[in-house]
Amino acid sequence: RFHDAVSRQRLPDRVPLAEVGVDIEVMEAFLGEPMADIGSYASFWEKAGYDYALLQVRGQPISDTFQVKVAEGQLSLHGPEASVSSFSSAKIEDEETFETYPWIGPEDVYYKDVDLIKDYLPDGMKLIVNHGPQFQSLFRMMGIEKLSFACVENPALIEAIAEKVGELSVSIVENLLQREWVGGIWFGDDMGYTEGLIVSPDFLRKYVFPYFKRMGELCKRHEKLFILHSDGKLTDVFEDLIDCGFQGVHPNRSEERRVGKECRSRWSPYH
Repeated sequence: RFHDAVSRQRLPDRVPLAEVGVDIEVMEAFLGEPMADIGSYASFWEKAGYDYALLQVRGQPISDTFQVKVAEGQLSLHGPEASVSSFSSAKIEDEETFETYPWIGPEDVYYKDVDLIKDYLPDGMKLIVNHGPQFQSLFRMMGIEKLSFACVENPALIEAIAEKVGELSVSIVENLLQREWVGGIWFGDDMGYTEGLIVSPDFLRKYVFPYFKRMGELCKRHEKLFILHSDGKLTDVFEDLIDCGFQGVHPNRSEERRVGKECRSRWSPYH
């Protein structure tokens, strides 16, 4: 049902439930018991009426304390600390700090929960993996002020970070899509606020969208869903997002729904 609604290949019998994240405390309240393991996590999505289960892949190229500890197995992906994120990663300001930044490689990515959940998915249910970000990585690694100055004074540094992050994300997505129980990628990357984009469309077209497009092409090749989560007003780049291969955007406002209808002929499956 969820696949049909997003891909528009068939008309689903009803509008499916969809959410890119549910707090563990909410899940436990719904289930009436503590979140014991990956099995009870999977059961929430089924019992709550979703057509998919959703997980995040950890081990992104941002050296947030939480991400590192999960990747090293020191923290569980599920628990009260799972919503904690630190911006102490804003350490890059020049070529030297770029070189000394604690980058990770594809071999460091944490796929354990993605693999464990396979045996707990009911027949017909797939896993949607929430991955990202690309744009947010830039200002989380540099800080928004340093990033802003670098746009003029050192664009090569931004390009180097974007490439480092983007190449890793593309490899992660390609890895995930090899798993038959993974039904798609829900890429999370907040690019806007209530009145518009945080940066210019040209910035996104140079440093962000080329990697989105490569991931979209991978999803198309594997016939898997490709969905975007981004806060803020995105109307200035809707056409770009379509060209990247996104089949849906979450969340959206009334103006975005209007623009989406105007673009509707191009929101086709695997465009």
